[in-house]
Amino acid sequence: MNTYLILYDLKGNEPRNDYFRVIMAIQSLGEVEKVQYSNWIVYTSLNEVQIRERLKPFIDNYDSLFIARFDAYASYNVPIKVINLINRSWNKFVGLFKAN
Repeated sequence: MNTYLILYDLKGNEPRNDYFRVIMAIQSLGEVEKVQYSNWIVYTSLNEVQIRERLKPFIDNYDSLFIARFDAYASYNVPIKVINLINRSWNKFVGLFKAN
């Protein structure tokens, strides 16, 4: 199991339904927490390529998607649920945060 950061940008005048479909697809990947509007932390057994392939059907050609696996972070003012999910699998913690 690894933790991934998923970032997406639906460009243009995307209907609300497009966002809903992407969010539902992300939530189906494993244990997830929303960090910011289009930023998610996912704890899953999938790798980054498998995640990308699972999400690609919900991303148009002019949209963008970024998935990263890593083992250290620093944060500030991030919800405590996000920090807790990250800490379950990350090896290094350099977190400075204020929980809301």
